[in-house]
Amino acid sequence: LPFRWLQQLFPKLHLLELAVGTSRELTSDAAQGSVKHIELEPVGASKLNYEGADDLAVLCDNGAELAGKVAKRLGLAPARQFKLKIIGSGGAKVPLPTPCAISDALRYVVDLRAPAPRPLLLLLAESASEPAEAARLKELATSKEEYHDYVVRDGRGVAELLDEFASSAPPLGHLLELAPKLAPRYYTIASSPRKDASTVHLTVKILREPMRGNESRTKLGVCTTQLDALPVGGTVGAAIRASNFRLPTSSAPVVMVGPGTGVAPFRAFLQELAAEKSIGANGCKFTRGHTRLYFGCRRASLDFLYEDEIRAAEKAGVLSCVRTAFSREQ
Repeated sequence: LPFRWLQQLFPKLHLLELAVGTSRELTSDAAQGSVKHIELEPVGASKLNYEGADDLAVLCDNGAELAGKVAKRLGLAPARQFKLKIIGSGGAKVPLPTPCAISDALRYVVDLRAPAPRPLLLLLAESASEPAEAARLKELATSKEEYHDYVVRDGRGVAELLDEFASSAPPLGHLLELAPKLAPRYYTIASSPRKDASTVHLTVKILREPMRGNESRTKLGVCTTQLDALPVGGTVGAAIRASNFRLPTSSAPVVMVGPGTGVAPFRAFLQELAAEKSIGANGCKFTRGHTRLYFGCRRASLDFLYEDEIRAAEKAGVLSCVRTAFSREQ
């Protein structure tokens, strides 16, 4: 992880380097839809400072394999360094810190799988040496229906288009300018520092499913599949974003509705409620009111996320009541 370089790439984020301490499957059958519980801990000088139900912004990563494949397709050595400079006086800014390795630009900057925008299709057309391929790329860029059906609906990004149109050879600088950029993905934190301030937990549904309208193709979540592939000890760049989503500071009743991975912030709240209860309301000047959780999923035996923790909270009186609904059961 080129952490210092990523700090320059995202200067507005207080970036942390986090390592996977735990990664476990929460469903009984991942083939029917995987949901991962991931615990992250700071590396080196990075320090956690968060509240339960804050957001964690995770930097996306196309992966070394895909970045290397695209570099090879463009006839470039992944480790080669390059510099970008602005031509003209239009006020544009260099889109990434330079010097930069080609592999880093293709791995952490360009979204290689997001639907390619029309100007990028025209760039591919202009650099295609085969007339038939150039004509098809121009058609995709100019026809609203063709663009929607072939690029948007089927999710064809620059990596796949370079495979399909083998004669296209766009210059790297132009490709970096026109291709979609990777943006951080935000996940609600599923833990409270009042239980363990040294880790931050995520509840992540791994997006890996057939495309709507074209089930022969698979839709892959860029960040979720990245998190799924991270081994214990693997690192990721991330940042905390404060949230206003908090438990009331009064005895008002609390109703929590969190089906599926929507239960994540309420797991954090359960940990806070348990901490309050264990030390006599943690010095609060009020007694916590009625707390109720509604949870829904497909089947209790398949994807009742954190069932043991939720039932334990109910038994201990941390939760006054739990109500469940299972859509695939009678």
